[in-house]
Amino acid sequence: KIKFTPKAHFFIVVRSEGTNFKKNPEVKSSVIDKMPNGTIGEILETKGSPFYNQGIRGMWIKTEFKGKEGWIFSGHTVTSSEKEYLEDKFYIKNDEWFIHYMEYVSTPEIYDLNESELSNYKVKTIQKKNYIIYNIDYGFPEDDCTVATSKRVVFKNIHTGLSYSLQGIYSETIVSEDDPFEDTIYTEYSGCNCCCPDNGNILYYLFEDKISFIPFKKQNSKGLCYYGTLEGVELSRENRYIKTDKTILMKLKLPICKEPDNPDITTSEPIDYPHTLFSAVKVENNNLIVERFFDKGIPESYRKIWIDSKEKKKIKQE
Repeated sequence: KIKFTPKAHFFIVVRSEGTNFKKNPEVKSSVIDKMPNGTIGEILETKGSPFYNQGIRGMWIKTEFKGKEGWIFSGHTVTSSEKEYLEDKFYIKNDEWFIHYMEYVSTPEIYDLNESELSNYKVKTIQKKNYIIYNIDYGFPEDDCTVATSKRVVFKNIHTGLSYSLQGIYSETIVSEDDPFEDTIYTEYSGCNCCCPDNGNILYYLFEDKISFIPFKKQNSKGLCYYGTLEGVELSRENRYIKTDKTILMKLKLPICKEPDNPDITTSEPIDYPHTLFSAVKVENNNLIVERFFDKGIPESYRKIWIDSKEKKKIKQE
């Protein structure tokens, strides 16, 4: 009889502010400790099916930290059967994240909205498509570190009565509506309070019977390297829009950074751009579709509309 020895699998935490080391595999479980960014450990067990937490897909994994066993969210890690691969931390932190950027279209979770309590808070209301959209400000002081949620965006479907909201974040605020397209909502969020910044933007698409969203930054940007408490990178980004069919084209480049000789430096220009990602986000048959092309430049299937969108922009400026 042949006996097979299960191969060990490892993880590295790649979230800048670390990840919570929890007592149980539950979002609301008590926190035993904070596992710092860069921590490498062995996966002892996995539990449940993948789910979305703050728009990030992952599942619960059991591990040991400081002599105790507990659970962490895999969406804040990169996993591998080769521990040596994970030990190349600089490569992992940026490249692995970039490879999987916008890999999935997400949907907000069902939320138990108590409308009778809305009068207790400052609420901005928008009605769009089949939804009443509430931007709720619970009025907590910004320096109160005990608060789990300060502001929330809730979508209530007026036909089904079901409500949806992005959960597990500290605050979310509506920035604009119908921009870049009709029946979209653009928000900014903060993942936590009194901790390292975890901020971003989300673009929601409102369909008749569902809501889909992607992480998305509307502003074009140059690549930049950050050091110190805000360690990370700013992607080089160029967005173009085809309004007629609600298509977004994105040309993204990942910077590679060199550790500065001066410890007081907080930003610097990248030394190179080793990877590119071209992404097309479009609506087809009442679904949000994302096509991604890693390290392939602008694919031939999109080259003409990419060029045409630039020409239209030039004509408009003239």
